[in-house]
Amino acid sequence: MKKTQQTYIYIMDRLINKPIRLSINKKLGIKYGQKILYKKEKTNKDLSLWIVLWYPVETDKEGILIRPLSPLDKKNLQQREEKAKDLFKIFKKEFKKEFEEAVPVNARMSRGGKMVYFYFFAETRFNFSQFVKDFRQKIKINFFLYQVGARERVRLSPASSYRECPTCGKGQLCCTMYKHPLPSVETETIITQNLEARWVENLKGFCGKLKCCLNFEQETYEELLKNYPLKGDEFEYDWEKYICLSNNVFTWEVTAKHTQSGEISRILLNQPLAQCSTCNLQKS
Repeated sequence: MKKTQQTYIYIMDRLINKPIRLSINKKLGIKYGQKILYKKEKTNKDLSLWIVLWYPVETDKEGILIRPLSPLDKKNLQQREEKAKDLFKIFKKEFKKEFEEAVPVNARMSRGGKMVYFYFFAETRFNFSQFVKDFRQKIKINFFLYQVGARERVRLSPASSYRECPTCGKGQLCCTMYKHPLPSVETETIITQNLEARWVENLKGFCGKLKCCLNFEQETYEELLKNYPLKGDEFEYDWEKYICLSNNVFTWEVTAKHTQSGEISRILLNQPLAQCSTCNLQKS
């Protein structure tokens, strides 16, 4: 008897907005972006969410695929989304009264229709105890307040689905098109990719944070820079000592200052340092 071929996929839970690893049967032919039902490993609760990832991500949450959404499931989902939209209008008005600095973002409803998730963005934390008590009495349904970051604010906002990318002017914003977890972009990426001279606002996305795409080539830069002295390193070239100011992995140039004369020079390598057998460039 043949064993069932088992594999794993990674999804983004549409309510808690976190990745989950699911065990599935390859024969089901699950596709990218398909909406499915899954069961949490330790409960019998079913949730609808998107399968969005082709690659593993770090997560301690696991579940089991039940089935792709049927036409009836999709119809019910649409009805719940319409109800969540109506509740969000009420939430937005009441929430802004109590917390002026916060920005209501969106609302979604659980599959059973017994819980509403209200998403909001804020730079600070608040005490919601009294608001929760009063608002629950107003809408007569259980709800959960979910604070999101600047990147998630853009992705979860319904208005973002119709907004053109301010960088290329074509299509939707990348963060709304791709369902994978949005990365954190460190300021070191600007230094690594020699972008310090750029006006930093040009490197920010619509969310006001550094663009996610800066991470796409970061690993390549880090690997290439192993062949070069880093900014601030002292090294020798033609028996003279220099301090590295910057480097360019595309042109194989190192901009450096002579330690004694202070003269600024551009040292051109014939080929990447790791493969260079003729030049004298080396760290002290």
